[in-house]
Amino acid sequence: MGQNLTGQLISATYEDLVQISGSSRNFLTDGTGSNITSLAVTASFATSASFATTASFALNAASAVNTGSLMVTGSATLNVLTFTKGDGSTFALTVNTGSAVSVNTGSLLVTASISNATTTYTKGDGSTFALTVNNVSNASTASIATSASFATSASFASTASLAQNIVNGLSPTFNNITVTNTASFGFIQAVTGSAVYIGESFVVVNASSPAVRYAGIAVFDSGSSPIASASLEWDSLNDTWITQEETGNTSVIITGPTGSRGSETYTTVNKLQKGLGFNYIGDSSITDNGTNVVFTTPIAGTSISASSGFLGNLNGTASFATSASFAPSTPAFPFTGSAIITGSLIVTGSVSATGALIMGTGSTSNNHINIVNKGYTNTIDLVYDGIAIGRDNVLNFQGNGFGNAAFGWVNTLGAGNFTSYNVLIGNSNTISGNGSSRIIVGGENNIQTGSPTSLTSSFSAILGGNLNRIGDCFNAGVIVGTNNTASHNNSVVIGGSNIATAAANTVYVPNLNVSGSATFLQSTVLSGSIRGEVNALSIASNTASLNCALDNFFTLQLVSGSNTFINPSNILPGQTINLRVNTTGSATVSFPSSVKQVSGSAYVPTTTTGVDVVTFISFDATSLLLSNVKNLV
Repeated sequence: MGQNLTGQLISATYEDLVQISGSSRNFLTDGTGSNITSLAVTASFATSASFATTASFALNAASAVNTGSLMVTGSATLNVLTFTKGDGSTFALTVNTGSAVSVNTGSLLVTASISNATTTYTKGDGSTFALTVNNVSNASTASIATSASFATSASFASTASLAQNIVNGLSPTFNNITVTNTASFGFIQAVTGSAVYIGESFVVVNASSPAVRYAGIAVFDSGSSPIASASLEWDSLNDTWITQEETGNTSVIITGPTGSRGSETYTTVNKLQKGLGFNYIGDSSITDNGTNVVFTTPIAGTSISASSGFLGNLNGTASFATSASFAPSTPAFPFTGSAIITGSLIVTGSVSATGALIMGTGSTSNNHINIVNKGYTNTIDLVYDGIAIGRDNVLNFQGNGFGNAAFGWVNTLGAGNFTSYNVLIGNSNTISGNGSSRIIVGGENNIQTGSPTSLTSSFSAILGGNLNRIGDCFNAGVIVGTNNTASHNNSVVIGGSNIATAAANTVYVPNLNVSGSATFLQSTVLSGSIRGEVNALSIASNTASLNCALDNFFTLQLVSGSNTFINPSNILPGQTINLRVNTTGSATVSFPSSVKQVSGSAYVPTTTTGVDVVTFISFDATSLLLSNVKNLV
């Protein structure tokens, strides 16, 4: 079997080629020019290169096929083959065998017929075989194709839609190209026309960093003078898009924040954009709605200019204010004159004033701070070092006042020749008359008064409550409650209602509930009763534990037929403890040695169901003295 020479160069395979030679072209020689002395000929192969090697490879044939050059009949006489073409001409081939031999022509082609795209061949032995040619209606001439897989010239294809494979190295020219599947072009030299329509989703261009750093779309403006060009390019080294102007200058294309495809992040309406790094921008903290520019984060800088004012808080250093309508002209501080702040002022350092400092509306004199709610008035008059903060507070005196302050709503300080170091906090509270270091904290409608002519009311306080009063006295106080009055020196009313002091150095309490212990250092007069809680003792493992620090009154239910050990603890000097014992049957009790009883007459519970009372008295912290009363009925 011969070699497959497809794709090989003639210079490398010429020895394997067969040539027709001789003056009558009646000899076959190999690639070296030597005669071929023997040849096994089969009818399935054409003996001339001008014919298709096999009809199965003819890919293109025209609808009107010229069969003049096709073999019609053939005959063999000894070693001479005679062929008759379709146009009636004949040619003979002599097989050089060295001597005349008898040739079996049974496998040689005798006749052939064509029907549409099918060619039927008849051999010398009478057998036939058929070959069907693809696209037979479009081949201009079948004699051109030496092999269906290697078209020698693309000019013979009537339309490009029929060219399925084109051999490398050829330079065909096409009028039209239609690709039904896919096509790949290594390089397109030029596309002309006013517009090119590409029916695909994407146009893919290639970059290969660093050899081919840029790829993109270039615009060639041939109508400009001079001719100019610009481009949109992908910089594969920095992974970003750039534009190149006709001047040759380039710039980076700015994009929004990155996100996943279909869920991209958009800029917010009215938000000023800021750089996020690389070529991205995103929302800043500044909003411009066409009327106001709003900053949601602090502004840091040495100069801020606003010709129409600020709305909201302005934090910073006031010495950098540049507009006289909002701050004094340079130098801004120390400040002399008036300044109006329509918003709020936050001072991280200190503020001092040699005159009055007014925030809001109201009247003032001397050294004051007057801060009021919008629409209301605080009044400060003839006061030194006064503060009024809130709504409708009044500091107004006949004489002098020092270090006074009113905080809250409708509080009044005044009407004295010397009223100083007083503080009012709350609602509708009043301090009047001469006096100093007085205070009302919280509550409402509380009043402190003093003598209008002498300094007799000082160092007193009302803490909370309603309608409480302190009269002309020293060191008095009312702590919460309603309508209580303290008018004696060093006296205090705590809680309750409608209580008035009757003596100096006295504390008045309507009810006193002490959850812990109470110690009275002097004599105590109780106008009501005093009582203690009553606790029931329980028995565990025949023992009843008596905690003397818990209460003064206890009860104990004995168990018939059992002895109960009563064990006192936490004994304190000066205690009197009463224990009611509920007796039953033959129950008995016993005590530790710390309980002292009458010699020879220890307490024995009543042997019937009844009630005994056992009393313990302590004079120290180590023992209790016991007495009892039995069988109470």
